[in-house]
Amino acid sequence: MNTKVVLAIVGHGTSGKTTIARYFAAICDLHYRYSTSEFAKMHVKLPGDHKDRSQNRVAWGQAIADFNNEDDGIKLYKMMADTHNVFDGIRRVDELQKFGAWVQANGLIFVPIWVDRDVPDDPSCEICPEHCRFSINNRNELLDLWGNIDFFWHGIKSF
Repeated sequence: MNTKVVLAIVGHGTSGKTTIARYFAAICDLHYRYSTSEFAKMHVKLPGDHKDRSQNRVAWGQAIADFNNEDDGIKLYKMMADTHNVFDGIRRVDELQKFGAWVQANGLIFVPIWVDRDVPDDPSCEICPEHCRFSINNRNELLDLWGNIDFFWHGIKSF
């Protein structure tokens, strides 16, 4: 099952995307090494360093979009697909849609998941809950989040 599914964990900055991606990878035997921003830092010329990314989200988003435009608008995600089937941090609607189409064209199931959490709006994130098939509530305690993910994954596995 895990090699047939690609999860895209999306949401505003500080919503818990990386925490959720790591947990999915741990409990579901999925492949995840780096967040999109961590992977981008290794391959894309970005302003500042990774710890400063919250101050540079819009500039990082544009630099990643420019890099992605070299290959159907999803170059970075295609590169990541060699070692990942959990992605967190896709910021643009067209990238999410093009990546989803590419994943499906390769015979895989694409599952975009919105992380629902009360955090400030993120000007670099064009994606909203309506662009995703599912949403995971991250508005309570960490144990509640783990339970929500477990419940979600049980449903996906039975599909």
